[in-house]
Amino acid sequence: MRNAPGDGPANEQLLQAVIPYSFVLAHEQGGYTYHDNVRDLLWQDWQADDHREQFEQLKKRLNAFYQERGAEHFGRSEYKAALHNFNCALELDESSRNYFLRGLARVVLNAYDDGLVDLSRAIELDPRMSEHLTFEA
Repeated sequence: MRNAPGDGPANEQLLQAVIPYSFVLAHEQGGYTYHDNVRDLLWQDWQADDHREQFEQLKKRLNAFYQERGAEHFGRSEYKAALHNFNCALELDESSRNYFLRGLARVVLNAYDDGLVDLSRAIELDPRMSEHLTFEA
Protein backbone atom coordinates (compact mmCIF):
# COMPACT_ATOMS: atom_id res chain seq x y z
CA MET A 1 0.00 0.00 0.00
CA ARG A 2 1.14 3.49 -0.71
CA ASN A 3 0.44 6.78 0.97
CA ALA A 4 0.60 9.08 -2.03
CA PRO A 5 -2.07 11.44 -3.38
CA GLY A 6 -4.63 9.52 -5.40
CA ASP A 7 -3.78 6.13 -3.92
CA GLY A 8 -6.79 6.06 -1.60
CA PRO A 9 -9.15 4.12 -3.90
CA ALA A 10 -6.52 1.50 -4.77
CA ASN A 11 -5.57 1.14 -1.10
CA GLU A 12 -9.22 0.77 -0.10
CA GLN A 13 -9.75 -1.89 -2.77
CA LEU A 14 -6.71 -3.80 -1.50
CA LEU A 15 -7.90 -3.56 2.10
CA GLN A 16 -11.35 -4.82 1.13
CA ALA A 17 -9.70 -7.82 -0.51
CA VAL A 18 -7.84 -8.78 2.68
CA ILE A 19 -10.60 -8.06 5.23
CA PRO A 20 -11.83 -11.69 5.20
CA TYR A 21 -8.55 -12.69 6.80
CA SER A 22 -8.62 -12.56 10.59
CA PHE A 23 -5.26 -10.82 10.80
CA VAL A 24 -6.59 -7.48 9.53
CA LEU A 25 -7.98 -5.24 12.26
CA ALA A 26 -9.47 -1.79 11.61
CA HIS A 27 -8.70 1.03 14.07
CA GLU A 28 -11.40 3.50 15.14
CA GLN A 29 -9.06 6.39 14.31
CA GLY A 30 -8.51 4.94 10.83
CA GLY A 31 -5.84 2.64 9.52
CA TYR A 32 -5.29 -1.05 9.96
CA THR A 33 -3.12 -3.44 11.95
CA TYR A 34 -1.90 -6.72 10.58
CA HIS A 35 -1.40 -9.86 12.64
CA ASP A 36 2.22 -11.06 12.99
CA ASN A 37 1.79 -14.42 11.29
CA VAL A 38 0.38 -13.17 7.99
CA ARG A 39 2.75 -15.44 6.06
CA ASP A 40 1.54 -18.50 7.97
CA LEU A 41 -2.13 -17.66 7.44
CA LEU A 42 -1.65 -17.02 3.73
CA TRP A 43 0.39 -20.23 3.44
CA GLN A 44 -2.48 -22.20 5.00
CA ASP A 45 -4.98 -20.54 2.69
CA TRP A 46 -2.89 -21.36 -0.38
CA GLN A 47 -2.68 -24.99 0.69
CA ALA A 48 -6.46 -25.31 0.90
CA ASP A 49 -8.04 -27.76 -1.52
CA ASP A 50 -9.50 -25.06 -3.76
CA HIS A 51 -6.01 -23.60 -4.35
CA ARG A 52 -4.03 -26.87 -4.30
CA GLU A 53 -3.21 -27.02 -8.04
CA GLN A 54 -2.09 -23.38 -8.17
CA PHE A 55 -0.11 -23.87 -4.97
CA GLU A 56 1.75 -26.90 -6.35
CA GLN A 57 2.54 -25.09 -9.61
CA LEU A 58 3.83 -22.07 -7.71
CA LYS A 59 5.99 -24.29 -5.49
CA LYS A 60 7.55 -25.94 -8.55
CA ARG A 61 8.28 -22.60 -10.17
CA LEU A 62 9.78 -21.15 -6.99
CA ASN A 63 11.85 -24.29 -6.44
CA ALA A 64 13.26 -24.07 -9.99
CA PHE A 65 13.95 -20.35 -9.48
CA TYR A 66 15.92 -20.94 -6.27
CA GLN A 67 17.83 -23.87 -7.78
CA GLU A 68 18.77 -21.76 -10.82
CA ARG A 69 19.73 -18.72 -8.80
CA GLY A 70 21.73 -20.87 -6.39
CA ALA A 71 23.58 -22.50 -9.29
CA GLU A 72 24.38 -19.07 -10.73
CA HIS A 73 25.85 -17.94 -7.40
CA PHE A 74 27.73 -21.22 -7.06
CA GLY A 75 29.21 -20.74 -10.55
CA ARG A 76 30.47 -17.30 -9.51
CA SER A 77 32.00 -18.74 -6.30
CA GLU A 78 29.39 -16.88 -4.20
CA TYR A 79 28.87 -19.90 -1.99
CA LYS A 80 27.01 -18.25 0.88
CA ALA A 81 24.46 -16.78 -1.52
CA ALA A 82 24.21 -20.17 -3.24
CA LEU A 83 23.60 -21.85 0.11
CA HIS A 84 20.85 -19.37 0.95
CA ASN A 85 19.06 -20.13 -2.33
CA PHE A 86 19.47 -23.88 -1.92
CA ASN A 87 18.01 -23.57 1.59
CA CYS A 88 14.99 -21.78 0.09
CA ALA A 89 14.58 -24.51 -2.53
CA LEU A 90 14.77 -27.18 0.14
CA GLU A 91 12.01 -25.49 2.15
CA LEU A 92 9.77 -25.89 -0.88
CA ASP A 93 10.82 -29.36 -1.96
CA GLU A 94 12.77 -31.88 0.09
CA SER A 95 14.06 -33.60 -3.04
CA SER A 96 17.31 -35.46 -3.50
CA ARG A 97 18.47 -32.76 -5.92
CA ASN A 98 17.96 -30.00 -3.35
CA TYR A 99 19.77 -31.94 -0.63
CA PHE A 100 22.56 -32.62 -3.12
CA LEU A 101 22.92 -28.95 -4.11
CA ARG A 102 22.88 -27.75 -0.51
CA GLY A 103 25.34 -30.47 0.46
CA LEU A 104 27.80 -29.34 -2.21
CA ALA A 105 27.52 -25.71 -1.08
CA ARG A 106 28.11 -26.71 2.54
CA VAL A 107 31.17 -28.81 1.67
CA VAL A 108 32.68 -25.94 -0.34
CA LEU A 109 32.05 -23.66 2.67
CA ASN A 110 33.97 -26.15 4.85
CA ALA A 111 30.85 -27.25 6.73
CA TYR A 112 31.83 -30.84 6.03
CA ASP A 113 29.65 -32.58 8.61
CA ASP A 114 26.48 -30.76 7.52
CA GLY A 115 27.41 -31.21 3.87
CA LEU A 116 27.90 -34.93 4.28
CA VAL A 117 24.56 -35.23 6.08
CA ASP A 118 22.86 -33.52 3.12
CA LEU A 119 24.72 -35.60 0.53
CA SER A 120 23.86 -38.77 2.42
CA ARG A 121 20.21 -37.74 2.51
CA ALA A 122 20.29 -37.07 -1.25
CA ILE A 123 21.64 -40.58 -1.87
CA GLU A 124 19.12 -42.06 0.56
CA LEU A 125 16.28 -40.43 -1.41
CA ASP A 126 17.79 -41.31 -4.79
CA PRO A 127 20.70 -43.79 -4.89
CA ARG A 128 21.61 -42.57 -8.40
CA MET A 129 22.88 -39.35 -6.79
CA SER A 130 25.99 -41.27 -5.70
CA GLU A 131 27.07 -41.34 -9.38
CA HIS A 132 27.62 -37.56 -9.19
CA LEU A 133 30.00 -37.76 -6.26
CA THR A 134 33.72 -38.28 -6.61
CA PHE A 135 36.12 -37.22 -3.92
CA GLU A 136 39.85 -36.79 -4.18
CA ALA A 137 42.10 -37.22 -1.17
